[in-house]
Amino acid sequence: PFTVQGQATFMRNLINAVNEAGGLGVYYWEPAWITVGDTTGLSEETAAARYEANKKIWEEKKMNAKQLTAAETIVMKCIWDADHEMSLAEIVKNANEGYGKEWKPQTVSTYLAKLCLKNYIQMKRAGRTITYEILITEEDYKSEQAREFVAFWNNGSLKQFITAFYKDEPASKDEIEELRNAIEELEE
Repeated sequence: PFTVQGQATFMRNLINAVNEAGGLGVYYWEPAWITVGDTTGLSEETAAARYEANKKIWEEKKMNAKQLTAAETIVMKCIWDADHEMSLAEIVKNANEGYGKEWKPQTVSTYLAKLCLKNYIQMKRAGRTITYEILITEEDYKSEQAREFVAFWNNGSLKQFITAFYKDEPASKDEIEELRNAIEELEE
């Protein structure tokens, strides 16, 4: 839809499809929440209540736009592993050499743009040099991912997680000692 009318038609069709499928709403490029369904005659208070109800459902269903794709995870890992803010060329080199990829700069640049939109990194320009600054640390990311994994696959139970982890190969004495030490550190 390269015309105003084409874009309007596209959005109307999209909104109708989301509404018919029982969806809550759509985000447009702005990003702005566009309500679906009949909103005729809604008071400001009712519209605000509907928005808050939709927001709660959105959060409960973990519809998190900040989830990383496998490719974005590789790019972030390259950035996290570096001891300095990296340039595009460095990230391409590390991803290709470290993860067996054959990515072109344009491909990585697309991933970087998405990571900027998701607020994992921010682009910094110094003259003609562009580097990427970390906004979400690797530790914060790993911690959140571990919590979500245990919550989803093990009903929030660390015991279930550890039992499943060592199901086919028992823990070594060193691993058991390491777990004990970690638990003692948590108790302090």
